[in-house]
Amino acid sequence: MSDNTVLIDLFDQGEFHEIMIMFHHSLVHDNPILANSVAEFIFRWTDDTSLDPEDVGEAEVTIIRHLTEQLIKADEVRFSKKKCPLAQEYEYLISTEIH
Repeated sequence: MSDNTVLIDLFDQGEFHEIMIMFHHSLVHDNPILANSVAEFIFRWTDDTSLDPEDVGEAEVTIIRHLTEQLIKADEVRFSKKKCPLAQEYEYLISTEIH
C-alpha cells in the first residue's frame, strides 16, 4: 500500500487525527486525488451547519486551518510552475467517477 493510499484513507475516514497537523503541501503538488480527499475532509467539517460547536474544538479548528493553508500553498506552487489548480486537474482525471 502506498503512502498516498494511507493518507487518502486517513482523510476519507472523516475523523480528526493529530497527524494531520503534519500534512505538507508538497504531498499534493502532483496528486489531485489526495488533494481532493483533503478538500472533502475540510468541507465535511466546515459545510455541515448541524455540527455542535463542542464537536469541533480548538485542536480541530487548527487542523482545518492548517489543511486549508496547505492546499492554498500547493496551488500557489503549481501556479508558479504554470500548472492548473489541483481542483481543476482533479476534474480532468478520467477516474474521478470512482473516487
